[in-house]
This record gives sequence, structure tokens and C-alpha cells, in this order.
Amino acid sequence: MIALRHRRRRASIAHRPIIGRLPIESLEGRALLSRVFFDTQVVRAAEPTGSVELTLRRFGPPEQLAAEETFPVSYGDETATSGVDYQPTPTSVTFAPGEESVTFSVPILPDQEDDDDETFTVTATGDPIPPEEIFPPGIPVPPGFPPQLNVATTTVRISDSADITSPTIAGLQMIPARGGHRIAAVRLTFSEPMDPALASNPASYALFAQYPFRFMGSTGSYNGTPIAIRSATYEPASNSVLLQPARQLPGSLAYVLRHAGPDDFTPILPLTDLAGNPITSFPEFDAFGNGQFSLTFARGRRLLLQEIGSAFGTPNGVTLFQLQGRGTLEFVQAPFLSSSESFDPDTQIFPTSSELRVVEAGPTPVTIVGRGVGPRYLFFSGNAIRVVSPVPVNLRLQNRSDDPTFPTFQVSEVVIT
Repeated sequence: MIALRHRRRRASIAHRPIIGRLPIESLEGRALLSRVFFDTQVVRAAEPTGSVELTLRRFGPPEQLAAEETFPVSYGDETATSGVDYQPTPTSVTFAPGEESVTFSVPILPDQEDDDDETFTVTATGDPIPPEEIFPPGIPVPPGFPPQLNVATTTVRISDSADITSPTIAGLQMIPARGGHRIAAVRLTFSEPMDPALASNPASYALFAQYPFRFMGSTGSYNGTPIAIRSATYEPASNSVLLQPARQLPGSLAYVLRHAGPDDFTPILPLTDLAGNPITSFPEFDAFGNGQFSLTFARGRRLLLQEIGSAFGTPNGVTLFQLQGRGTLEFVQAPFLSSSESFDPDTQIFPTSSELRVVEAGPTPVTIVGRGVGPRYLFFSGNAIRVVSPVPVNLRLQNRSDDPTFPTFQVSEVVIT
């Protein structure tokens, strides 16, 4: 993963139920239970619609998925009240043989009051996971180690408004400076019309130069050097904003653009749409936006991307991409390059969330030399890079990591446009 990695990746993992998973291949011959999880940890429900749909999924060995399985469902009041704001049904969910997901509806009751959003929780419970399923083969189970809970919980947030869809960032474009590889401005495109006052306020955004790498300690931020944003021009016709930094951004280095706030998780001036819904990075997993977003981008003939190796921000090597032939490289790592269809529940990663583009190319083929140096990092190595080019591309990739089965980076596909 890139040092600046999109923050939502970490946050989405922190906010999703991850229940003691191990690769099935490493547990052959052992009777495994299926695990359960909800598609989203937070679901918004529009009170006027009268119900909210939830999707529960299970995963496990084929022999377990081939059987029918029932999971009890329970409900918990937070600010919403059972029987007043919602009906606590159903009380169980049954998977038919071979079925891996079930969608069910929970009734939402009208309260005839204009109030703030109200919340309640929905929990599905499976059989406890025995200790021997948690530890890999050959690793002894510590004496007295208890079984682990096999539960999935999601929060339903009831809104009086019928518009409950949080906006997302749908695209990023780098505007090059004249006669070079420097970046003069960045254009963000949103999925729907935004509040113009917030979208055109430079204080709604934070921009950092990725290198040299700097971990912000207890703030939980993996930022580099801050760069001031001089102006933000919102363009309603295209649902986009043009951000101009106080200075042109040198080429070859990577930059992160995220919400304004003291860290990766605390937006202080969240962007919202016209209905007041705050922006979100992954609507598939967090239907209620929290104002967080983060994008990594770079431009040049030679790109330097620094990786991190742990939750503590340990520098873990670099990845270099260099273009041979006419043209320029652009790198983008962003949530809009992922999709729920590509999500792998066993590894909790998206196969593609990064794109390496060849732009301003001539008529002849080009070569991209890629070199990854340093230990592997699960999320970056799992998030393979899509290469997009208008001309044929020859890839010369070198990966040096501490685990040859996990290269420092992967290329998922090459798309010739």
C-alpha cells in the first residue's frame, strides 16, 4: 500500500466485522464453521420508505456452505426505540444449501415527528469459533484460550428525509503545468451535486506531499509535508471542483488529497451534497457518509511511491515506476477504482484500487519499468494495479520482498484504449 494510502481502506477495515479468518487452504482436514458478516456496518434507512434492507453473508469451506444454516438475529436500541421507530423482525435468517448471501427487510415505523437521525443495531450470531480454528496448524493453542464469538453487527440509522444517499468522489484529474510534468491543479468529480459553499471552500480539503515519509504519531495520520490550497472553484454543471495549490506540484512524487482534519479519521469541515448527506469513500460498506476521503496521485516519467509496513507507520520500502518511450505516467489510488463486486471477504481487500496511466503518448509502444523494494505489505500487494495506455505496453517488473509469494506490487490487467 502506498504510504498515503487511501485512508478509507484502513477505516473500512476498522469499521467492518472481521471475524478470526484464516485461509481455508491452511486448515485442510479440519471441520470449519462458516462465518457471518453484514455487507455494511452502517446502513441508512429513509423513514418514508417503511423498511430497510440488510444483506448478511457467510463464508467457509464448501461442505459447510452446501448445508442449510440458520443464524439468530437480535436487535438493540440506541437512540431508536423498538416498536416505536422500527419493528424487531425477523428474529432469524436462514441460508439455503449453497446460498452465500441473504437479503432481508426490517420494518421502519413512522413516528410523525421531525427529529434527528435515530439508530439501532442488528446482530446475527453464529456458533462460537473453537480455538483450534483460530490458530494455524502446528501452533499449539494456549491453555484456557476461550472460543471466539462469531457475530456480525450493523447499525441502522433512520432518517426523516427520503434522500439518504451519501455522495462519493467519482473521478480525479491532474491538470499539468505548461511544458513539464508538474501538476498545476487537481479536479475532483463528485457523484452528485454538492453544497457549493463547502465544495468551494479550500478549508474543506487537505493536501500533502508524500515524500519524505512522515508518520504523525498518536494522531493516526500517515501524511507527508502539508501543501496549502490557494483556491477551490466549484463547477455545478459538472459536479466537480478545481483545486489549485499555492505552488505547482513537482513531478515524480506522490501526493495525498483528503478531508481537512487533524488526522485520517476526523473531518472538521465535511463535504455534503445538497441534502446535507456527508461524503463517503465506500458506499458499499458505509452507506452513511462520515466526511472522510483520501486519494493518492502522482505524475511524471519516473514515479516514486513510498510504502508503509504496519499500523505504526514503519517505512517499508519504495516502488519505482519509470516510462521508456514517449509519454507521461499518471498514478491514482482511489476508492472509485474499486467496487463491491471485486471485494474478497477472505482477505478483506479489493483486487484493484490503483491505476497507472500512460498519457501524452506517441504512436509507438512504450515500456514501463517497475521496481518494488522492501518487505511486502498486504493491502498494497493485494490491491493490484491496473495499467491503462493508448499504445501497447511492455512491462518489465521486478519485485523484491521478504515473501516471494507476496510481491511488493501486482498488475491486475493492462487495458489498451
